[in-house]
Amino acid sequence: FGGSADPSDAVISSGQLIISRSANDDVRRDLGSDYSAGSLYIGFTLQMNTAPASEQYIFGLSNDANTFRDKLYVNAPGGGGGYRLGTTIASSGATYWASDLALGVTYQIVMRADLDGDTTCLWIDPVDESSTSVSATFASSTVAQNAFSRQTGSIGISAVDNLVVATTFTEAIPEAGTMAMMGVGLVLLAVRRALKWLA
Repeated sequence: FGGSADPSDAVISSGQLIISRSANDDVRRDLGSDYSAGSLYIGFTLQMNTAPASEQYIFGLSNDANTFRDKLYVNAPGGGGGYRLGTTIASSGATYWASDLALGVTYQIVMRADLDGDTTCLWIDPVDESSTSVSATFASSTVAQNAFSRQTGSIGISAVDNLVVATTFTEAIPEAGTMAMMGVGLVLLAVRRALKWLA
């Protein structure tokens, strides 16, 4: 990851990226190619420990000019004591998961960026690609060149681990114990291409 004037604000603890409202560091990682067609999948585990004070986006895809396309939003529903995740493209309104998620619980998150259909999908703890998801559609010509995470004053505190950007759903969910967060490895095989952050 890189792209911050103050890298010390991006905290890595026990192999996890800590996204915090007390920090202001937006970090990103080059995907190694420019993606304008097909689909990209982002998979990671997320544990939200402090609810956000307002709706914020925390993860997504962007181009080199920091123009965002597929984004993961977090929001705290009124009086629920938990939080909700949603997805959107560019500046369109987010489509949210139908139920609250619990603070302090780790969830497997998968997002799919359909670059041809301008549709983004979000799964939470999926079994496979046919599992329940929510989606949003919005026209965008932005090329996917980077994966990014964002921190801001009302975002809450969360831990992200096992981050993978891949071209298939299966690759976006790493097997337990095989991956840790935040190193870099580009794996190129005949039938798969995935960008993985490894400790």
